Amino acid sequence: MARDERGYAKYRRNFELGIESVVRRGPAAQLSPHAHEQYQLTLYGAGQHRFEIGGRSLQAGTGGIVVITSGEPHASGPVDDQPLSLRGFYIDVAPVVEAARSIWRGSGAVAFREPLVRDEPTVARVYAAHCALERGGLEAEVALCEALKALVGRHAEPTGPARPLTGAEARVARARDLIADRIADSVRLDELAEAAGVSRFHLIRLFRQQYGVTPFAYQRNARVERARQVLSRGGTIADAVTAGGFADQSHLGRLFMAVRGVTPGQYRRSFAASTARASGSPGTRLNARRSRP
Repeated sequence: MARDERGYAKYRRNFELGIESVVRRGPAAQLSPHAHEQYQLTLYGAGQHRFEIGGRSLQAGTGGIVVITSGEPHASGPVDDQPLSLRGFYIDVAPVVEAARSIWRGSGAVAFREPLVRDEPTVARVYAAHCALERGGLEAEVALCEALKALVGRHAEPTGPARPLTGAEARVARARDLIADRIADSVRLDELAEAAGVSRFHLIRLFRQQYGVTPFAYQRNARVERARQVLSRGGTIADAVTAGGFADQSHLGRLFMAVRGVTPGQYRRSFAASTARASGSPGTRLNARRSRP
């Protein structure tokens, strides 16, 4: 749990389910273009939020779910000065694939038709699953699986086996892989261009076309994601700085806030608090299950 002048944020991670949940209240942060390895679902209890997703602008508020696909570039920011109240999920790719396979028996790959879902029964299911995760146990697992299956079944469609990469996509993927392999290093643009077999100028254009951001922005987002993974597993901020290749804790803090909307310390403390409750005495665990955000 984390509270400061920006409001309230609480994160939980369920490694078995492949889910990270968040409850947030307070002013909306302006988040720069970035992407997550996970699918992101956001439900609003109060306030309005503006999103840029895949070149489209939309405004979200109560009664809907914003769905962002794994790897999809997006940015968000406040609509006005009113504080937000939201619940969110970051869902690993595997649970989404599993839900899709239970419906279509195919490869499991899916594409959501629209980034904003206003289907009231499905929104209610996803909201109830988020509340159930606060209590934990079998109830939460069943509620989450049913909500995810309803969301995928009603608002996504199977895409079948992954198509072969085009020549341009394969070249950009080689540069992307080099960034991932050397996440903590200072990789030069000419090194990335050499890996892709194109000029530096062509590589920047291809990166924008494929990932919606420049190679530098992609590297920045990947470093923040690596730091987030370290913090969610109990690592220190110093560990996150090293793993992500940041110059210092201040550097990590600025970029983490720009992408995640909270500081690394807030994020880490919130996970530490939920882990302590989960591993406490039986009475502590029972009280934690009964609590509400």
